[in-house]
Amino acid sequence: MSQLKDITFQKIGSLELDDDGILSVGPILPSWENLNRQPDRDYSSWVLQGPFTSVHAFLSTTISHQTSCAPSRGFQTQLTLLRMLALSLPDPSLDGPPFVLSMPDFNYQNIFVADDGRVSCLIDWDGIDAVPIQGGYARYPSWITRDWDPSMYGYPEPSPYLSESAVDQPPMPPREEIFEDSPTILQQFRDEYLAAYASVDPAGARITRNSHIYEAISIAASNWICTGGILSKLAGYAFGLPSDDHQFLTAYELQGALENAAWTADYIEDAERFTPPSAESKEHWEMRVNSITVARSPAHSS
Repeated sequence: MSQLKDITFQKIGSLELDDDGILSVGPILPSWENLNRQPDRDYSSWVLQGPFTSVHAFLSTTISHQTSCAPSRGFQTQLTLLRMLALSLPDPSLDGPPFVLSMPDFNYQNIFVADDGRVSCLIDWDGIDAVPIQGGYARYPSWITRDWDPSMYGYPEPSPYLSESAVDQPPMPPREEIFEDSPTILQQFRDEYLAAYASVDPAGARITRNSHIYEAISIAASNWICTGGILSKLAGYAFGLPSDDHQFLTAYELQGALENAAWTADYIEDAERFTPPSAESKEHWEMRVNSITVARSPAHSS
């Protein structure tokens, strides 16, 4: 992955060829996932954003667009909190170019390993974009950052009604049953990957160290299903985790404080004005929210 550091761009966006066959960076195109979810949608109805010359502009526009599409004030307030965290947590020294390439799906199923343990091939490069350096070649592989996306992470949490003692907590199912590693094991994997990456690119390892923070922000900004869980992780990172000897702020408390704040109302109004959604985008989000609400309802479950 470190070999990609020599390929740089001045903008964030999707790669395209002009009429002369020269590679350039254009607006960010819809992902394969979005196209697959809406196969009958007219391509001209997609609102294309970018290209961008800073991480700040990229994240701000992405979150603002999601805010303008959101079907309820609760979702909009969540995204308002995400914007506050997203524009303050990433390293400001990495805000501008150069921007780099990133493997779109840097996960274990796309990595071929030879019998001697050497990586022999990386596959599934379609949809590659020029991205912020925190989300590029130096980032952690996605399978060792799963604990930073709680909505998609299936490792059982300890019961809050029992003491943290291993004696009081129910036995943890074996890994072969849940197909997940614990947060402690995943942090060990990140430490090992960081050390390995530092051995080939010492300067880039500074980016690797906290690249999972940027990845979490990026996921939360593009997938509303994951936003709430990731906000809890980001709030813990920014304001501390619960303990007996200090106070802390949770994402739930922060969102409650923002719910009726004047700044929140102003931000939502600005988002709807400057990044207006298409009717198709707004309708699609409402349909997905309704389908998940029905699926989770007691009547449907029974």
